[in-house]
Amino acid sequence: MSTSRYAYIEALSQVVEEEIVVTCLGAPTKLWRRLRPRDQDICIYDAMGMAIPVALGVAAAVWPRRVLAMEGDGALLMNLGSLVTVVGAGMSNLTILLFNNGVYESSGGQPLPCRGVDFAALAQAAGISAAVRVDSAAALVGAVRHAARGGTLSFIEALTEPEVGPPDPYVGRPSQVRPRFLRWWHGARGMTA
Repeated sequence: MSTSRYAYIEALSQVVEEEIVVTCLGAPTKLWRRLRPRDQDICIYDAMGMAIPVALGVAAAVWPRRVLAMEGDGALLMNLGSLVTVVGAGMSNLTILLFNNGVYESSGGQPLPCRGVDFAALAQAAGISAAVRVDSAAALVGAVRHAARGGTLSFIEALTEPEVGPPDPYVGRPSQVRPRFLRWWHGARGMTA
């Protein structure tokens, strides 16, 4: 039995400190905002496959501060080129966390066209040498800590089961993400809003 995404995110919420977190569309955004609401994080509500590209831009803007991108397997399949782009950009302060549950969960649980993909192997083939697969919350925490200490581009594939159910209500509006982040950004840099 795989670890639930809730268990992964709950464990992560206990260890993330200075990192900026960029969450993907769907449950990771809702869970992260519920468990660890922070202005410095960017929660993507509607743009499937964009957590990694957005996190790359943030990583470039805040280097050397660490950035953690949460993405889903279906979303990454829609934007596999983002892995090569991240490698080409050379940002060593980015960790990508991929939730692999084999379905398009946010749209109703439709199975991916290619269940069983080894996304860590895909990440390695794209040039991310620090790519691992985990199946427990403790292993995820260890991998995130290792990535932070290693100071390198990292990819963590977290195996989990689909958790399709009634949709959760949004914990915020997309129009609230930018001003909330900018308030944090200006405060962190000692600027006025």
